[in-house]
Amino acid sequence: MKQTCITLLLVIAGLIRAQLIAPLEGIENKDWFVVNYVDRDTSSGDSTDYHCGNLTYDGHWGTDFVLRDFRQMDDSVYAVAAASGRVYFTHDGDFDRSKQADTGGYGNFVSIDHGDSLFTLYAHLRKNSLLVQVGDSVTQGQRIALVGSSGKSLHPHVHFEVYKDGWIVDPFGLQCDGFPSVESMFNVAPVYHNELQYISSSVAPDTLHLDDLREDPRQTHITSGDSYITYWVHGLSIDSGDVTRADWYEPSGTLWHSDSFTFDVGYRYWWYYTYIYGPVIQKNIPFGSWHVKSYVNGNLFDSVSFTIGELGVEDGRKVELLLSPNPARDYLLVPTPLKDVKIFDILGKQVQTRIAMADALRIEWDQLRAGVYYLSGKNEAGKELILKFMVE
Repeated sequence: MKQTCITLLLVIAGLIRAQLIAPLEGIENKDWFVVNYVDRDTSSGDSTDYHCGNLTYDGHWGTDFVLRDFRQMDDSVYAVAAASGRVYFTHDGDFDRSKQADTGGYGNFVSIDHGDSLFTLYAHLRKNSLLVQVGDSVTQGQRIALVGSSGKSLHPHVHFEVYKDGWIVDPFGLQCDGFPSVESMFNVAPVYHNELQYISSSVAPDTLHLDDLREDPRQTHITSGDSYITYWVHGLSIDSGDVTRADWYEPSGTLWHSDSFTFDVGYRYWWYYTYIYGPVIQKNIPFGSWHVKSYVNGNLFDSVSFTIGELGVEDGRKVELLLSPNPARDYLLVPTPLKDVKIFDILGKQVQTRIAMADALRIEWDQLRAGVYYLSGKNEAGKELILKFMVE
């Protein structure tokens, strides 16, 4: 039955002449990237994109237009109507900083009716950012909401679906041997790109995890109060067996440390990261201007610079970080181990909850009422950190 339905879907798609634009603002392969296309393979366990490639996964019925990171999301990137029409359905109010695929569904979304039984859907939007409501008329390119990461989402992105007569349609059509040619629905379609590509890179103090890197926590001035220095690079399309390497050079130009990693599987959207000990642990580390060069299969891929210096007055001040607990969990993980940890409500009253410390700080926030809280603690260098988080 599934095979029959998909075959009908392809015939219908060939008759559609709608002219769509990309469903978000920005420049392709700079501000946003197409990471997953519609899965055209109807057999379970297999997947094929419209170009007969592998830029999709089994059962994926939309196209993912993905931002670089959450820092860019916080700068406000708008989702736009791909064509003119009338708002058919909306949903709002879901947590919008998901970094895992266990929260389920579209999250916050907008659906638009374009007439002639053609609909589009824009999923994973920012909470409370919808600019339209059911019944509103919209024009092509009109802002409808902010891009977010609500629902079943690992990264800030717009999951874009197209329906015709109730069937899912691939707006890119078909453009590969072995299948009938079906015309694209885009006015100017994003270019199919399955080659190694750089997105971003930097360094930051402390040991970082993948969820941290998705935030782009760049800080290119390392101080004598930092215990670790992490370098990361973020890119597109790396293959199984590809070898990445990072070479760290001290101010004199001498190689200080080298680290390599071999990918055991290929990734469309990938990070490589590594760290060295900072001044708190590595007492003899030279101060001054440092450089990190990274390579993929022996070819230079990226180069960044940073400085290591004394802890200044500005560096000694309290730092406020904003954390957003995922409501699918009953705990919050803070990757930095802290001492003398205390939690206060917005009125400054200390509150009690379960706190566990190992490689990361784990806060059992299910015991806390809804509201804004502040966590106070000191890192290994004695620097006081203030972390702000909200329980909904």
